[in-house]
Amino acid sequence: MIHGIYRDAITRLKDIRIKLKRRRMKRIFTLIAAVMTALASMATDYTDKLQVLVNGNGATQEATISLIEEGDGTTTLMLNNFCLDDGNGTVMPVGNIVLKNVADAIAPTAGEKAYAFNGKITIEPGTMEGVDTWLGPLLGEVPVELRASLKGSNLYAVIDINMMESLGQTINVVFGSRNYQIPNSGFEDFHKAGKADEPNHWHSFQSATGDLASMVTGNIHLTKSTDVRPGTSGETSVKLVPVSVVVAMANGTMTTGRMVAGSMSAKDPKNHAETDISNTDKDANGDPFYTLMDGRPDAVKVWAKTKVKSGDATISAVITDGTYYQDPEDKTYNNVFSKAQSAINTSEQWQEIVVPFKEQGNNVEPKAILVTISTNGTPGTGASGDYIIVDDLSLVYNPEAQSIKFNGKEIDGFSPTTYEYTIDDTADPSKISVEAKGVASVTLGDDNKTVTVITSGEDLSSTATYTIHFTKSATTLIENIDKGVAEKKVTGRYNAAGQTVGSKQRGIIITRYSDGSVVKSVK
Repeated sequence: MIHGIYRDAITRLKDIRIKLKRRRMKRIFTLIAAVMTALASMATDYTDKLQVLVNGNGATQEATISLIEEGDGTTTLMLNNFCLDDGNGTVMPVGNIVLKNVADAIAPTAGEKAYAFNGKITIEPGTMEGVDTWLGPLLGEVPVELRASLKGSNLYAVIDINMMESLGQTINVVFGSRNYQIPNSGFEDFHKAGKADEPNHWHSFQSATGDLASMVTGNIHLTKSTDVRPGTSGETSVKLVPVSVVVAMANGTMTTGRMVAGSMSAKDPKNHAETDISNTDKDANGDPFYTLMDGRPDAVKVWAKTKVKSGDATISAVITDGTYYQDPEDKTYNNVFSKAQSAINTSEQWQEIVVPFKEQGNNVEPKAILVTISTNGTPGTGASGDYIIVDDLSLVYNPEAQSIKFNGKEIDGFSPTTYEYTIDDTADPSKISVEAKGVASVTLGDDNKTVTVITSGEDLSSTATYTIHFTKSATTLIENIDKGVAEKKVTGRYNAAGQTVGSKQRGIIITRYSDGSVVKSVK
């Protein structure tokens, strides 16, 4: 009897120990699950300015974009509580832009990370207090394209939302503070400088410095004009005219730097436009006398109409490392990255002028740009009645690829402006390498025989699409799998670098099964 009671006690004690152990294990597993959940989705927030353009018109606001590295190897991008702001007090709540399965893309420089997305999404309702109705969810699926570049903690992204079918609008979203364009290059915003108006971020003789500045500031060389180029969404432009100053004719000139009047001789380089990002002087609008530049544009483009009796009007764009530079030059400057300089032929009809940049061979990083536009390329030769009207200046970033290679060899017949190729081989995106000035993405088509390469310019604003047709399907990579593979248990999935990935990961996937077999596939 005693032994029976003892055995029962021992049994109960064992049961208690088992229960306690199970409870401890449950707590441990709960803790592990919590940790894994926390690690599964790592979100990083980036707050910066957000420029929203609707059919070319819009405003700038502050916003936050979240990049979420999911536990299955995919990336999610979120722009929450997105609103359309026309800059005049009218705000339209759109909703949360959530892009899932954002693909890693090819970045133009080492140490830079790039992302790309091209697909349809349903915009989710936002969470902003006081908003009852969000426009986005009412539109159904909308096409969205994303190109993004991450340099350290600096995120720059372009999101194109095509709402032509639903609203007759295209929405272009630019996130980030990189300087790829010159502010106010449409010449819509002006401030008072002396006796005349100056376009914001641009300068004339009204804000000139130098020993003889007082002699030129008394005359008006620049005026706001309502004569605008065809097809523009803007309402104003800039008109430059030459003015007689004592013994010479001073050409009408404007610049992103500062005008300097330093000599009675019109041809003396002491009369020039200059830039220096160390200069702390500010104009009447509170802006510096220089323009920062982060890009390497391929060309400068401007609309102009001119009337010049002798000679031609001119445009000069010079990208420097930000240290002192003047135009016209008084010496050889080794701080110049590239130049785009050209005469503008006389025409009283609007014409679009495109001038390519030429790199100067100096080992410098672009940090500033000096653009100068004048009524005449020869100082002091202008005449009464001469003028140049300019509108909608922009910097051009060509989106075309510089090189596309397959298996380490340039594609036969490759040209940046040829967009379709055929290769007698098996489709394999991992063997495609691309050189582009911006972001590049490589995608295997649903037919497993077509690879699409999409490249962008450095500013991510425009794209070029290349289609490569293969004679052999990518499915030939797995055609030797035995019929029983589908019934085997998956024990692990890895990418080409040997990193563990989830089932939704795209690209080259190496799958290990419970029987020890390994299968390589392309998704």
